[in-house]
Amino acid sequence: MVLFCQLIYLPAAIAYKPDVHIKITENAVLESQRVQSALEGAGLLPAGGDLEQTTLKAMNLSEWIQYGASWEDNIQIWWGEPQDIAFCHFYNPVTNQGYTLSSGTEIGQSLIARSHDFTNEWSYEMAKKLYYAALIGDNSEILDGDITRMRPGWVPHLLGPITDMTEEDRDQYFAWTLQALGHTLHLIQDASVPAHTRNDLHGLLEPYEVWTNNKLKYLEENDIFIGDGSNPWTSWNQHTDIIVPDVFMDTNQLDASDTEPISGSGQGIAEYAYANFMSEGTIFTYDLPVKPDDSEFFTNYQSENFNLDVRPVNGRDMTFVYLRNKHPGGVEHLALAGVLHPHPISSAISYDVRWTTNDRKV
Repeated sequence: MVLFCQLIYLPAAIAYKPDVHIKITENAVLESQRVQSALEGAGLLPAGGDLEQTTLKAMNLSEWIQYGASWEDNIQIWWGEPQDIAFCHFYNPVTNQGYTLSSGTEIGQSLIARSHDFTNEWSYEMAKKLYYAALIGDNSEILDGDITRMRPGWVPHLLGPITDMTEEDRDQYFAWTLQALGHTLHLIQDASVPAHTRNDLHGLLEPYEVWTNNKLKYLEENDIFIGDGSNPWTSWNQHTDIIVPDVFMDTNQLDASDTEPISGSGQGIAEYAYANFMSEGTIFTYDLPVKPDDSEFFTNYQSENFNLDVRPVNGRDMTFVYLRNKHPGGVEHLALAGVLHPHPISSAISYDVRWTTNDRKV
């Protein structure tokens, strides 16, 4: 029964593949001056030290965070309770809910709720408790939480009351703090996946997730992977009324009545993913992105709303028609609208309507 549940629910829980989560986390951590200064301030990293050279309980500091980013998906496999987690990696920034049924009933909890859930032993709230316990050498404040799933470095006596931690004990709690932060980074990363912001309970072959996994080599060869003309998310500190980590995902600016996406980088990653992209299972199921008039891609496909790409298929040139997202920060290939190709007998042009995101350019 457990195996059956895993086969049913596991694909829904996984957004980016584990190796992609690890690489995104590694790049983000190593490029962040804030991470460097915070670890130095905590005494975990010497001034000017290297995260990849400073070890803590057999792994370096960066690896502990990466481990947490990977383990967030692995929990359900290891512990055999996929139904508890599979639906907790979704968040719709318009409804402020996680995965919902057609009736509007939320299943599980949203990824933002999960990041604050004290019963989630790897939540952001638990990271703060673990850090505090390590600082004062006393873990009594976290004994009300279930931390029996901690791996690696799990030591039974550390789960009991300790009011006078040894240096080794404190190191373990510092390591678990970093791992919990990795779990939080995993949830933030999932909020950038269109399927997970648009309520799409997908399978293992979700096009965007397959594409990012295939591009893993690019991530490995490029420490900084911000594209030309894009802006890093640097405006989050302007939203002082929204707590961390929520502000990275949702700044509460996107509304169901909006007819255009939010412009600029002063928005949450979930808001950006929801309004500017579509998953294969949510093509025009929401008001954003806006669907063109049905006749437009038959009669006006050379307008600014579309991009044309001519390439040979089986010896014949075919014109692939892609819908553009024209708004600032939008994308040139939002979806494949259709394919123009010569009729095999007459001189007419046939239009094969596709409307799919499962295309190499999308």
